[in-house]
Amino acid sequence: MARAKGRPAKLLAICGFWSALFALLASVLPLTPLELAENALQDMVVRHGLKNPTPQNLVFLALDESSLDLSQLEPNEIAASRALTLMQKEFPWSRAVYAEVIDKILGAGAKAIVLDVHFPSPGEGDEELGAALRRHGSRAVIASIYEDTAASSSLAAQYRPPSDSVLPDGRAAGVVGYASFWPEPDKVLRAAHYRVSDALLLGELQLTKKQVRGRKSGHAGEQRESLGAVSLRKAGSPARVPDAGLIRFCEPGSFPIVPLYSLFVPDMWRANLQDGAFFRDKIVLLGPTAGRFRDFFRTPIGTRPGPEIHLHAIAAAAAGAFYTRASAGAVAATCLAMGLIAWIVNVRLRRPLRALGFLGLVLVAYAGGALVLYNHADFIPGLLYPSLALVFAGLTSFGYDFSLERREKARVRRSLERYVSRDVVRELIDNQSEVLAQLGGTRKEVAVLFSDVRGFTALSERAEPEAVVAQLNEYLAGMVGIVFRHHGTLDKFIGDAVMAVWGTVTSDGPRGDCLRAVRAALAMLESVEAMRRRWRSEARAELQLAIGLNFGSAIFGNIGSEEKMEPTVIGDTVNLASRLEGATKQYGVPVVLSGSVAEQVGVEIPLCLLDIVRVKGRAAPVEIFTVPLDVDARPYAPGWLPRHMEAWDHYRAARFRDASACFELSPLGATMVARCRELLDHPPAPGWEPVKNLESK
Repeated sequence: MARAKGRPAKLLAICGFWSALFALLASVLPLTPLELAENALQDMVVRHGLKNPTPQNLVFLALDESSLDLSQLEPNEIAASRALTLMQKEFPWSRAVYAEVIDKILGAGAKAIVLDVHFPSPGEGDEELGAALRRHGSRAVIASIYEDTAASSSLAAQYRPPSDSVLPDGRAAGVVGYASFWPEPDKVLRAAHYRVSDALLLGELQLTKKQVRGRKSGHAGEQRESLGAVSLRKAGSPARVPDAGLIRFCEPGSFPIVPLYSLFVPDMWRANLQDGAFFRDKIVLLGPTAGRFRDFFRTPIGTRPGPEIHLHAIAAAAAGAFYTRASAGAVAATCLAMGLIAWIVNVRLRRPLRALGFLGLVLVAYAGGALVLYNHADFIPGLLYPSLALVFAGLTSFGYDFSLERREKARVRRSLERYVSRDVVRELIDNQSEVLAQLGGTRKEVAVLFSDVRGFTALSERAEPEAVVAQLNEYLAGMVGIVFRHHGTLDKFIGDAVMAVWGTVTSDGPRGDCLRAVRAALAMLESVEAMRRRWRSEARAELQLAIGLNFGSAIFGNIGSEEKMEPTVIGDTVNLASRLEGATKQYGVPVVLSGSVAEQVGVEIPLCLLDIVRVKGRAAPVEIFTVPLDVDARPYAPGWLPRHMEAWDHYRAARFRDASACFELSPLGATMVARCRELLDHPPAPGWEPVKNLESK
């Protein structure tokens, strides 16, 4: 179907608008809802992408509800352990408990013990904990924290090291690491900050969108390290720990968890922990999992306890498992590229639905490509903005093409309704590819109708031109309406003649097409009879209608020249229909049907055999029929019809006298009576055929 001029330029404007809009939103004018949606999509990639393999040298020593409750232990088991006796008291416990944990874990051969527990003020057991840290300073790490930066503008007040009663100088030769995390504005924790400085905290902590692996801060002020960075250094890890990075998480819950109290239950220490061998050469992180501590964070892999996130951060730093996100400029460029893709697809693929489906495949491929890039290149491109650019450009282009196609179909519909009925037009529009293929030339079984006005030439010569045109238009309008009501196709006007066809564009099969054609012919005769009565009362000329009908094989296609072409049917079937229309005058009937039509409709419509003829240029004889009509031009089965058909049996058997007697009883038998008498006077030679040569139209 033809497209409007300038379509590519209009589609380019549509796609360019949406791609530019989302490029601006991605780089210059970010909107919070869109940013949140972008983050959510990237989290899906992280959640479903490849995970960082869980290291075998990390252990989660959990300060869980069972360690706080101890109801699962017998009193004698608690009494046998000083640590359990202290743990039985109300939390917070004496810090001597943590001193015993440090001694026990490091005594078992662990590489490092990390306490994700903050001691901001003096408390019971500080001396023992401080002594344990001094004894094992090379392998022990204790937590400091950064308090909410909104509480104060003073960084000195925000940083909270352990109490001086635990570590007199607040750092004690590098055994302190901060336990704080800094989620992004949507409250989701994606990045680990292994080192921070005062200047970074003041203004540039949320640089994770531009974060690259191994980024060095380069900021002034005191720089402090996280629990993860300090623990890796204490464990002697060769990994180069970056200042910060978007971490590739391990599988959630994949780190081995050991309840804290089990360290002090001899049977569990021996059976579950192999007398401490379980901890040999491992980094052990002690931290809370009990709900009362509210130490949980939302991450791309779900809500996880803070100590577990420290283990993910340590694992990511040890393996270098970080990823980067596309810069705002790169996302904007991708939006423009998506707009270009949408334009190319819509211009190349002419059908809107096909273009929309292809753009859907592009969208799926882009999402799959993002997952591949994350898995194998540690990179996540912009997801939402380029996708929205593609979707909006594609949908708007689809809407434009759809409206264009609707307008084009309406135009074609209006044009076609001048030639065929609305039902046929609907079929043409809905199956245009099939119809267009047929227009290249195809052979079809069709029913062809020719109608002509008798005496029209004489009328046109003696009447006023205006009156002739008005009367002819009135007649043709009635005939065309009848053809359309009977689902026919108006093939052409030939002066005052009408050519209609059934079975080209749509078909009800041979019987259905022939029935529609014959019923249309009878309706035309009845309509003309009504017109004649009106014209008679108006003292206008009375037109006589003649109709010929044939059914058979014909070639259907677009016939003509480059300047003008029209769909039509050609072939012997068409020629014979025209000859049968001409034969109506010779036989004195308004309609003549070929035997091929009679074979299809004879059961439902009464027919009368007129003759067996051989037309010029056609070797095979043809039986021709008419439909008996009453005074109102309506078909009926007259009483004389059986005797008429009996006469034909006599005639075929060369019993001309008997045939003549029967034909005399038929109003349509005059021609045959004369022929029988001639044959009686001049008997035919042997091998005679009951066939009349029809030489003239």
